[in-house]
Amino acid sequence: MDNLIPMRTKLLVILLLLLGGVYIVLIAPKGRRRARQAASSPIIAAGTPSAESSHDHAASAARRTVEITQLESEATDERAGEMANRNNNPVFYQNATAGVMRKRMPDYLAPMKDWNLSERDEANVFQELHDLEYHFAERTMQFTANPLPVSRERTALYHQMQADHKADEALVEARISALVGSDRARELIQLRNDLQKRRMDELKRSVGIKVD
Repeated sequence: MDNLIPMRTKLLVILLLLLGGVYIVLIAPKGRRRARQAASSPIIAAGTPSAESSHDHAASAARRTVEITQLESEATDERAGEMANRNNNPVFYQNATAGVMRKRMPDYLAPMKDWNLSERDEANVFQELHDLEYHFAERTMQFTANPLPVSRERTALYHQMQADHKADEALVEARISALVGSDRARELIQLRNDLQKRRMDELKRSVGIKVD
């Protein structure tokens, strides 16, 4: 049988077998090692300048700002099932605000119980606090729905929203001052802000954002 196979063919087969053995023993392990090293190495090597420029860094900061604003919007949302129709919907704002006020009522009543307010003055104080929460909900939810992408323009809108809220807060504090005095009005506004911060801190922790 061996005589039927030409010597040249035998030599070719032997050569191919030898080359295959060299590849399996020497070359293939190195290739697998390089592949493992490439998979475990970071895309940007240490000391190599990142492709992210200062503009990208600013965009990243703006993106985090928008994420926080989204959380603020969710903080006013006490009825998650109505999320789809919340924007530009006064009924939703009213329901969300009512939910917030129900939760905060005991905290507001704690200092007020010793103020000897008439029922009318107490109702007026709560109405002012309610209106402040309503406009806060309206601004944050409309901002969240704004189609502008993360950008300097969107960040500017965020700061404008914050400024509008501060102006509204000052107006409400002045109105409450006329009912209970400036010190008590300031105490209530500070209490409202502390409660809002507490709620925001809870939301931040729930999504893994570090709270100072």
